[in-house]
Amino acid sequence: MNGATATFTRRGTSFSINDVPSEILVHIFSQLSPFSDISYGEFRYYHPLVAVSLVCKQWNQLCLEPAVWEDYELTLHEDTFPKDITTLVNPKYNKIHSLSFHGSYGDKPPHHYAHVVFGVYQKCDECLPVVNKLTEAERKQIKKISESLTDVMFSNCKIEKRVFQKICNLSQLSDLSINATSFDWGTSFERFTKLTTLKVLSFDFSYVKSWDASFVDLFGELTNLETLYFYNLPLTENLSNLAKLSKLKDLKLYNLSEIDETFFEGLASLTQIQCLSLHMECDEDDFDFEYTLPRPLPKLKELTIETAIPEERVISFLTPFLANLEYISFRGEAAVSREIVSEMISLSPHLRKVGLSYRGINVEYWFEIWEKYHDKVDIDFF
Repeated sequence: MNGATATFTRRGTSFSINDVPSEILVHIFSQLSPFSDISYGEFRYYHPLVAVSLVCKQWNQLCLEPAVWEDYELTLHEDTFPKDITTLVNPKYNKIHSLSFHGSYGDKPPHHYAHVVFGVYQKCDECLPVVNKLTEAERKQIKKISESLTDVMFSNCKIEKRVFQKICNLSQLSDLSINATSFDWGTSFERFTKLTTLKVLSFDFSYVKSWDASFVDLFGELTNLETLYFYNLPLTENLSNLAKLSKLKDLKLYNLSEIDETFFEGLASLTQIQCLSLHMECDEDDFDFEYTLPRPLPKLKELTIETAIPEERVISFLTPFLANLEYISFRGEAAVSREIVSEMISLSPHLRKVGLSYRGINVEYWFEIWEKYHDKVDIDFF
């Protein structure tokens, strides 16, 4: 078949799918998942892009257009090494700008795909034989992909100093996410400041036993940073350094364990923040929330709380956050009563939306809260 045959009729006019311009079909196909087909018993299922490529010759050719693949995030799992090298050298992937490296669920070796992609395989006994089998054209394609990356993610894997140094040389990198099981910091700190194009930065160090907190001091050089996500980092003494980042709008701080007056003083200095998420790693019995913001954040519009706050402390803790707030969300174990919701609404002249967790609210008054306040603010349950 040279074309699909579906025909639609509306108001006496026939319209075939073949009348859709190729550039529109290419845009549609670029939104589909390109993963390989999978088998389950005697049945075989195809992911969307694979399925449409089998419809007809025209669609098959359109599915090979570079524009279909350039926004695709390729995920490389350490457990599949070196099988997916064939994917990296496939010509249809030559415009990929997003790579995700996932580590092994057994032992945590350095990520071999990262060694190949970033050209640091010379001392790797597993990588060198694989690279030696590649043609010159295939090596050039891998190098081209690595140099044009805009989005990079590491999950559950070790990151070596030589890999990190290569990342710091990426001139177009805008989104970096690192969930490291270990990190060879070495002398790479100052190289990080070269990432002036970075807009989104995510660090999850849940499994890292030690790290140098002075690394946080360098973030003030990342002048284009707009979103910052930290997990398990003690920022009590370093938070005020982020005040230099005038474009920083979204700050997410998870698993915070060192919450004191210094922390909130630093947080209050971030007057540019518009969206804030806080998750404190503490129980009601361990932390009485005696500290809070010493003054409001003038641009703060959205606040997410993911910590169980003692009911008698909720309002006193939240009041400095409420001045210009439009949306507040309580997630996880963060419970609030009807009285607290009512008081928040009265204290927040700009509040338009409240999000409440099903886990943190009594089932008996879900709808009572909604009925009482839905004409004033949107009430979401999740």
